[in-house]
Amino acid sequence: MDDQGKNKLWKEYEKTKSPEIREKIILEYAPLVKIVAGRLSMYLGNNVEYEDLTSYGIFGLIDAIEKFDST
Repeated sequence: MDDQGKNKLWKEYEKTKSPEIREKIILEYAPLVKIVAGRLSMYLGNNVEYEDLTSYGIFGLIDAIEKFDST
């Protein structure tokens, strides 16, 4: 999705707080969470599982989406 599409999605989510739009935003940014989790797992080694980092990252993403304010 291009930047214009993302901006439109965010604006619509701010207006409606629709769970369907929130799901689309989560799916849009989930690959970024997986990339960051992969990088962190390289530094942390076997101390933390990649799947745990990914799930914590997704929870953080959901929390950030719900708290986001464009103003």
